[in-house]
Amino acid sequence: MKKRTRDRGRPRPMALRTETQREQLVRMLWLGWSTKRMAKALHCSTRSVRYAISLPEFQGAYAQYERNQLATVDRAMPKLLLAAVEVLARQLRHRDWKARDSAVTKILQLHGPVLERLILRRHEQGRPVPPGTPVGMPPMDDWTPEQRDAARVVLQAMRQRQPKQLPPGMTRPEAEA
Repeated sequence: MKKRTRDRGRPRPMALRTETQREQLVRMLWLGWSTKRMAKALHCSTRSVRYAISLPEFQGAYAQYERNQLATVDRAMPKLLLAAVEVLARQLRHRDWKARDSAVTKILQLHGPVLERLILRRHEQGRPVPPGTPVGMPPMDDWTPEQRDAARVVLQAMRQRQPKQLPPGMTRPEAEA
């Protein structure tokens, strides 16, 4: 009769290897690596990488890793938003017009759709609209296909008329004779 070896409660080497490989795959996938790059880093085939990613154990590990990473971002978000608001307020008071313009552009990019809806709602309710606000344009999703085609034609004609110029820092200085 064969003598039984005692199980010491340690994980088996292959289980450790697959667990380590799973953790590496989770990190690589979080970083946006391709399957080919992951396979090259782990010295295996892309097929085995795809198989490992499809396993339920990997899905659970990835979900846990994602929760941990996003929890870190969620904890830092209030401070980041406060700092961003302070920087925008400082830029709005800046003496350089380019800094002020940049701040206004950033604010309008973030809140432009909301502001448009509020202005349209005020206009529909008969309330006064702030001066300088364009009112006659319908929202882009309300345009008919003919209107969109006409707008494309107008924009293409305008773009063809304007000469393409590089910014001043991108051009080479002419050799002075």
